[in-house]
Amino acid sequence: TDNDYSGHKENDSILLSGFFAIERNGDDYTFYGGGNGHGVGMSQNGANGYAGRGYDYEQILTTYYQAIDLVDISYEYQPLVEYEGYFKLS
Repeated sequence: TDNDYSGHKENDSILLSGFFAIERNGDDYTFYGGGNGHGVGMSQNGANGYAGRGYDYEQILTTYYQAIDLVDISYEYQPLVEYEGYFKLS
């Protein structure tokens, strides 16, 4: 990923929270963050920004969770218990 955030960039995903303050000292800026989030995992705003730039779900997930394997776990659901006769649907 591109970790150079200097200059003008449209990148919503570089801050962990929307709650932050900016301190300017000449040409330098310092960002101070806060908020109630856990600070790890996938940012909704960041993921939305990636989607807006054309990333698919696999690219978004592997951006936030780099040591994962995505696998298809779809299967036909078979209930473990037979519910017929246990309750009445109205």
